[in-house]
Amino acid sequence: MTDTQKFVRYGFGEDFGLKTRSLNFTTEAMKAEEAIEVVKLIKSYNDFEGEKVAEAIKQIANLWKSEHQQVTFEFGREGSPVLYVSFPYWLKQDKKLNETERNYRIDLSKAILQGTKPDELDRSIRADIRAWWD
Repeated sequence: MTDTQKFVRYGFGEDFGLKTRSLNFTTEAMKAEEAIEVVKLIKSYNDFEGEKVAEAIKQIANLWKSEHQQVTFEFGREGSPVLYVSFPYWLKQDKKLNETERNYRIDLSKAILQGTKPDELDRSIRADIRAWWD
């Protein structure tokens, strides 16, 4: 188990029979592979389903495949599960996405996340997308 997985496990402590718990925390930015494993730790929490969110992360990462920068994810809790997604500006070292193409991909990513039924799904100052499940 990675340090990030342990961190999330302690944050959602009651879900694992632990006496620890935090109602407000987020991980550091993670690449998709790690984020997939981290969100799957939380099987379900109200409308949040870890397996469905993991599949959405995989689809979003595939949409943003890049040799230069990668989409990153932060997962945690703001009372209930929260996921922040930040998207790259470059696909290759010499190929910057124009604003229209980047926004189109963000909208597609948002549509993918909408399928996981978050209670809130919007842009954020912290990241390009914030999804929160209550």
